[in-house]
Amino acid sequence: MRRPDGSGAARAVVAALRAAGFEYRARRHLLVLDGARAVALPFAYAGADPAAGPNYTGRPAVGSYYHRRERAPG
Repeated sequence: MRRPDGSGAARAVVAALRAAGFEYRARRHLLVLDGARAVALPFAYAGADPAAGPNYTGRPAVGSYYHRRERAPG
């Protein structure tokens, strides 16, 4: 995930996910949320780059761009 200017947003995204109750297991690239609940994150989709190149497994990937909302929906 990237910001519209192309800079990385991983730390901000992981911090927002943890604040919402998610756990990220980096070793397995796994996002976990125990129990069902509504989640509102402070990001909005800004576009994609289909020429982003391969992901961590070597498979083709699409780069996703997000910007921070003034406040989370809900």
